[in-house]
Amino acid sequence: MNGPDGLFGTSLRQPPTNIEAEQALLGALLTNNGVLSRVEEILEPEHFYIPIHGAVYGAARKMVWDGGRADPVTLRPKFEGDLRLRPDETALQMLMRLAGCMVGIAYAAEYATTIRSAWFRRNLFEVCSETADLCCRPGELPDSAVMEGLENRITRIATGSIAAQPTIQIGAAIGQAITGAREAAERGDGLAGITWGYRALDRMTGGLHRGDLTILGARAGAAWAGLSTLSVFTGRRYDIPPHADTSQREPLAPYQWRELEDGELAAASLPMQIDHRSGITVAELRTQARAMRRSRQGLDLIVVDYVGLLSASSDTRSFNLTHRMTEISKDLKNLAGELEIPVLALAQLSRESAKREDKRPELTDLRDSGSLEQDAATVLFLHRDHYYLNKQLGDGNIPRNDRETDEAYSNRCANLIQRTRDSRGKASVYVAKNRHGATGACALQFQDMTTWFRDVDESDHGPAWTVASGDTP
Repeated sequence: MNGPDGLFGTSLRQPPTNIEAEQALLGALLTNNGVLSRVEEILEPEHFYIPIHGAVYGAARKMVWDGGRADPVTLRPKFEGDLRLRPDETALQMLMRLAGCMVGIAYAAEYATTIRSAWFRRNLFEVCSETADLCCRPGELPDSAVMEGLENRITRIATGSIAAQPTIQIGAAIGQAITGAREAAERGDGLAGITWGYRALDRMTGGLHRGDLTILGARAGAAWAGLSTLSVFTGRRYDIPPHADTSQREPLAPYQWRELEDGELAAASLPMQIDHRSGITVAELRTQARAMRRSRQGLDLIVVDYVGLLSASSDTRSFNLTHRMTEISKDLKNLAGELEIPVLALAQLSRESAKREDKRPELTDLRDSGSLEQDAATVLFLHRDHYYLNKQLGDGNIPRNDRETDEAYSNRCANLIQRTRDSRGKASVYVAKNRHGATGACALQFQDMTTWFRDVDESDHGPAWTVASGDTP
């Protein structure tokens, strides 16, 4: 027995259209150009089902924007000989026919919404039909690829829908900003978003802002227990020299194992989930993030470590790296706005900064970044002078420059040694772009052994992080 769709299922269904609404809206626009102000924020030419209808709308809109009048007479030259015309109609006849379809100017916005809704449903219809075809050909593509393609295309359709692009009156926007400022003032922390955990950085940026994409750039390179990262992975001591005879390192002392276990318990109390998968798409990230957002725990922040490990959608994987990164960047920005949470993406830097005399990173050092710099509200760079100075110092055999006198060489070596000593344990976060405030440097401490950053006035022996009393896993 056949289901409600009959023998052929969806094969006889027609894509959603409303040609009458298209004709009525264009008739109203050609009769009274004032209609454009009611519909221009709703409609784009591609939303029309009939191609020449979209072309007429686009041409009329441009003519009105340029200060002219759009009617059948003024628009006729633009469509003479157009291959989209009916065989039995001239350009003027087509435009006059559309003008005669005017029903009422008052209903223009309703027509526009109806046309856009039909466009939205047509796109969904097409995506679902193509996905259904793929599902009926098992084995051609892995299940994950079918799901990824569906999620990517639906996300792009949703991004272009009316609901996904709400507008807000400027007075209301300012009111929201003032409300946020009052709430921050009442909290006493001065934060407009989520704390970085570093007071100097919070003061400069106001925290990680909801709905923003933030980029943290750095060169590639168990803090709670105060152990070397090698100690965490090997169970051996790197805080003391290896055995003189065997060159073997001692196992961790009992107190160090206890501190490591204490760190594990402290980490277990953090409300943090880690996805170890490499090469996932933003669509897959979005699916997981939406599920977490609906859960009891909720979702306050997404950290991508690092953006170069994300994969582009199957539609753009054959494109060059910059194009793929541009897509990923825009998708991350849209994800932050959609979920109304901060998205912090880590990015690798090119080696150009290492070639300069001033090693401090710049925006141009974002490696194969596509539009990361443009899409991000805030861009920060980690930098340690000690890393580069120590490399120059090497084993102490500093190379001599051509024609350098003994005195100049001696002074240069002494200066380099002193600068290397002074820079030990110091780091900076450079805020290179900040839509919410000032740019500049924030000083931090850096512990080489644990590769951990701290505020400049923070004790080396304090906890690596603190858990607020209200936090629950």
